[in-house]
Amino acid sequence: MNKLKFSIILLFIITIIVGCKKQKTIPTIENRVFIFNEFGSYLLADLLSPEGVSITFENTEYTEITDATGYCEFIEIEPGEYNIIYEKEGIGKYILYNYKAELNDFVVNWSIKTAYLTEHSTATITNLQIDTFHYAGDVLSRELINGMYRYRVIGYKIYVYISGNVSQPGDDLTSFFIYIGNQDVSSENYITIIKPTLELNYTNNLEYDDSGNFTYQDTISLSLYDYSDVLYAIAYAVPGKYFYEKKISFDTYINPNTNDTIYPGLGQPSNKAYSENSLSTEF
Repeated sequence: MNKLKFSIILLFIITIIVGCKKQKTIPTIENRVFIFNEFGSYLLADLLSPEGVSITFENTEYTEITDATGYCEFIEIEPGEYNIIYEKEGIGKYILYNYKAELNDFVVNWSIKTAYLTEHSTATITNLQIDTFHYAGDVLSRELINGMYRYRVIGYKIYVYISGNVSQPGDDLTSFFIYIGNQDVSSENYITIIKPTLELNYTNNLEYDDSGNFTYQDTISLSLYDYSDVLYAIAYAVPGKYFYEKKISFDTYINPNTNDTIYPGLGQPSNKAYSENSLSTEF
């Protein structure tokens, strides 16, 4: 009899524990995706099919695929902090870092912010060259110390003259970014980004002809710890076009490991340009 009572009590305890465990998960988390074509048009007729986007909670088994409307939902998610990865062939990879899935008695529907993805740019950049690179002065910071303003050197300026050729699909304007670094350089590993074509009429010290040949010359500022006698550059075409003098933009994200801004949907990288400092300086 005592054994029977003990078994009943044990079963009751196990039922409570299991029940509590189930209650600790988030029942449903919804997510929705939109995909723009490489020209950035936000007209409904120009949007690409959002079906088939793989959405994964990094380092977990939580993975879902979006339906024809770009919708998906996750069932029974353990509370925690996750990196969420969006992937589809031909589409720029997007990562939502540090999403917090938290239980809240006042929340009925849990959701992740809508993701705006973009098709990779098909434009290409070739023959990228750093024709001139030299020291052009110090970057000063004005600080109030003991009641007096003093200037402190926090960086330096360099003058760059960069040239290359950019193709563009159709008659649409092609924007591109030039990534600068003093070692290996890519769209995820760089010191600074030059964005010469973000204005409608190719301003910002850029000259551009009908054949796609361009030259860019300007002075850019870098921090002291970035100083090097060697400069590397690499360029990527940027998806999106101008609409009523407004650049259509897509979701970017910050890589918390490097603190760099990542732009999904970039085209194929250009050749890597290299130049040595033609006017060295010492700090």
